[in-house]
Amino acid sequence: MKKLIFLLSISTFLLSCKEMKPKVPQFIISGRIENLNEKRISLTQNDEVYELILNEKGEFSDTIYDFENGYFKLTAGSEYTDL
Repeated sequence: MKKLIFLLSISTFLLSCKEMKPKVPQFIISGRIENLNEKRISLTQNDEVYELILNEKGEFSDTIYDFENGYFKLTAGSEYTDL
């Protein structure tokens, strides 16, 4: 009887396990820029450039996937800041 319970427990355990997909690194960046004549800003990391589009209120929001850890540079017109 103990062997049967043990085998049922192992069977249940093995059948309940499912393969988990690794999570893709991601983050959401959003904000608002006032007094900017351009409709695009860029987010740069190393050689990778992400273009973000501003709406009519100067707001932006985007999800960045599969990036490297480190610093980013946010460029809006001739102004920039490190993130």
